[in-house]
Amino acid sequence: MRRSTLILTLIILTFSVFAMPVNSAAAAPASVNIVIDSDTGVDAAAATAYLLSSPQANIIGITEVAGNTTVKDRFCLVFAVI
Repeated sequence: MRRSTLILTLIILTFSVFAMPVNSAAAAPASVNIVIDSDTGVDAAAATAYLLSSPQANIIGITEVAGNTTVKDRFCLVFAVI
C-alpha cells in the first residue's frame, strides 16, 4: 500500500469516528471497530497512537505490511506504540 493511500485511509477513518451522530448530550459516544493495516513508519505510528487514545475508536487488530524496515523493527515499533 502506498504511503499516501495509507495516510488518506487513516484520515478518513479518523474523521468518520468524530462525524458519528450522537442522539443526545447524555448519550455515550459510539465506538467504531477498526483494524489498522500499516507499514508503521513515523506517520503511521503517530496515527495509531492517536486512534488508540480515542474513546470512539475500538482497535480490534493491528496488521503490518511490507515497509522499508525489518519485521523485527516493525514488531518492536508497534508494541512501543501500544
